[in-house]
Amino acid sequence: MRNAHPDERKLTRPDANSGDASDRGGPFSVTGEQRAQNTIVLAFAPLHKAAMGVASGVVFASIFAIVTLLDLMVDPQQTAGLGLLAQYFYGYDVSILGALIGFAWGFAVGFVAGWFLAFARNVVLAIWILYFRARADWLATKDLLDYV
Repeated sequence: MRNAHPDERKLTRPDANSGDASDRGGPFSVTGEQRAQNTIVLAFAPLHKAAMGVASGVVFASIFAIVTLLDLMVDPQQTAGLGLLAQYFYGYDVSILGALIGFAWGFAVGFVAGWFLAFARNVVLAIWILYFRARADWLATKDLLDYV
């Protein structure tokens, strides 16, 4: 057995370095090709639209509320144009109550943006995969008529 780096020993299975041949090729062993295929499947898996929407909503809402509160602390005379957001978000103003209303609006806008982003990514990925599968099938059977 070679001397493995201490971090490397943690990442390997306990029976991976044993010399017992019955451990290799068992029902739970994974080959490199299977690992690569699993990685590819995970990379091209569709995004969960609701989860992406909630995550984006929380981020947008937090940013909206934090920026409003920071503007209240830094610029109490409201010389910055943050109050113009009231033109887009009903009920919003630069105040503590406005920060809560901004949080709600930020969540709503972030949820819709995240949901749509996940939806668009899933559609584009599905079309892309369909195109390459059709192209691979066509290339695989392109020469078939030459042999008939």
